[in-house]
Amino acid sequence: MNWFFNRYARWRMKKLKGLDFKMDNITKRIKSDVLEDMKYEMKNFNKLEEIDRKLEVKKHKLETINVIRDYFGIEKTRSFPLFTENQIQEIKSQKRLYMFLLTLFVLSETLLYYLTAEIVVPMDNIFVKLVIGFMMAVLVFLLFDFFLKSHFVYREVIERKEELKYTEVHIKKYRDKLILGYTGLFIAIFFMISASVVRYYYLHGTDISGMNSDEIKKAETLGMWVNYLIIAFTIGIAVYLGPLKIELLKTINEYKVYKKWRQTIIRLNLFIQSAYKIISNHYSRLNHLMEINWQLVLGIREIFGIEFDPKYSAKFNEYKHLKKTLNFKMNKNIYESYNEVQCSDEDLFKFGILNDDYMLEWNDKIKIIKEHITKVDTNLKNISIENKK
Repeated sequence: MNWFFNRYARWRMKKLKGLDFKMDNITKRIKSDVLEDMKYEMKNFNKLEEIDRKLEVKKHKLETINVIRDYFGIEKTRSFPLFTENQIQEIKSQKRLYMFLLTLFVLSETLLYYLTAEIVVPMDNIFVKLVIGFMMAVLVFLLFDFFLKSHFVYREVIERKEELKYTEVHIKKYRDKLILGYTGLFIAIFFMISASVVRYYYLHGTDISGMNSDEIKKAETLGMWVNYLIIAFTIGIAVYLGPLKIELLKTINEYKVYKKWRQTIIRLNLFIQSAYKIISNHYSRLNHLMEINWQLVLGIREIFGIEFDPKYSAKFNEYKHLKKTLNFKMNKNIYESYNEVQCSDEDLFKFGILNDDYMLEWNDKIKIIKEHITKVDTNLKNISIENKK
């Protein structure tokens, strides 16, 4: 109410004081200011419409994401959620175990092939030797991985050939991959044995001066068994990685789709919460503006010392009597009949703001969007309940 105390405001108040419709004039001007403020606030409605459009896109994605293609390209329609929380944790555990074993395999083989690289590469550059060792380790792993994958996939093709409706032509394609897989296995084993022999003779060529015949024999036996152990270790990890990867292959596509589904659910929830916040802020702002401007009307009444313009006394008394009647309910006809005395009644004043054509138009738009958002929100909550079962 600070504006009442500046010079311009006091001059305006004095100018209006002699008018017989001053309260009606000022109250309608205040109402107009509230509506102008709300028109400015409606810029947030553009954000609400944008969120509603994004919500519709995400909802459509959620409805179409349930078509899943398996390893063989067969599409199936699945209902969500695809996995329980326990199954998700199991898949994550398998992935972590797979990555751990893969890292262990590559690192250990890199260090072991580093010894081979020391013989093959006639230089003292440790980095180059480590790179060569790493490349050798990756090559052996890829050969093992290809063999195990082609082996288990071929077995599944044979088991599911009727379900997949595969002819001999289809099966031949997987059989050719299996042959290549066995060829890769042979190359990997030959490569490992050759590298192992190189390492053995490298160790065998170490200084044995000062050692008796028994110690030399023990050293040779130890070197031989170290090589056997290295080969067994490599093959053991590779064999274990094979079935583990096949299990992951069976669920990886569904799990990827599930993650997309979960991400879509999260994005939808974020959109919904943002929309609710905008709508809540809209009505909070509207109520705040109506309240402070009604207080402004009360302040003007106090300054002029009147509750309404005396010329509208008959309307005031008529409205006051009407309001006391049983089952009284405010409507547009009543407001239009008694809007000149809205400065005397808070309900009448606020009704005029809330039921202005502009406000009604925007409130209808907000109501439609809110109903849409609430419907999507309810569906998401039902999905969340199903996911916990």
